[in-house]
Amino acid sequence: MLCVLLVRFSSIGDIVLTTPLVRALARRHPEAKLVYVTKRALAPLVADNPHLAEVVALEPDEPLRHLARRLTALAPTHGLDLHGSVRSVALRLLVRCRWSGYRKRKPARTLLIATKLDAYRRRVPVPERYFEAAARLDARPDGGPPEFWLGRGATERVAHWLVEHGLADAKLAALAPGAAHATKRWPVAHWSALIEQSAGRKIAASPSSSSPAARRRAPPESSHCRKPEPCWREPPSPSQEIPASCTWRPGSGPP
Repeated sequence: MLCVLLVRFSSIGDIVLTTPLVRALARRHPEAKLVYVTKRALAPLVADNPHLAEVVALEPDEPLRHLARRLTALAPTHGLDLHGSVRSVALRLLVRCRWSGYRKRKPARTLLIATKLDAYRRRVPVPERYFEAAARLDARPDGGPPEFWLGRGATERVAHWLVEHGLADAKLAALAPGAAHATKRWPVAHWSALIEQSAGRKIAASPSSSSPAARRRAPPESSHCRKPEPCWREPPSPSQEIPASCTWRPGSGPP
């Protein structure tokens, strides 16, 4: 039986963008055991994905060899490196199976950022680039969007919080004013304008960020924007069920 490891350690957006590949693999190989490997803090992003048989989490400060030992016990037949990091490359050396990865096109990206010269040629959406790693498994994009599945506990927790704060019937928008890398940061003035527009439309805006590094680089809330109620209300930490920085559409589910 096929046992496929899908390795992506971070971050929130990148993991969500791998879900079209997960879905395509499940449809192409319904008998396969699909195992997602990621960091403990980000495991909730895929924990309720029905296409996955198991989610293996790298614990904080866990030696990579210990993770490799746990993965080896699953007897994987294929490994898909969807990260291309030093850690994922090391994992490939420690876990014996048929590994493959995808081209990150770093030279083209560096050239574009540094000189504004575009050497990308063909445009390939990020979710579809991950399919390069699964070429041997004959998985192809189905044209569908990335997926984010929520467990019942998470939806009940959020519903309770919204009622408690009088936002049960409000239009909501989650804002993420920060990023770990300068090339991904939106100017503060743009965030301020967006918040003002949201307030004018009576949309409750909740700030969030995907990592401590991004939160440290987020624009100050008090000095750059007006904070009309109920803007800038922080939802409670949802523990291991759902990261606070994620957004979702109620009622979303499988077709």
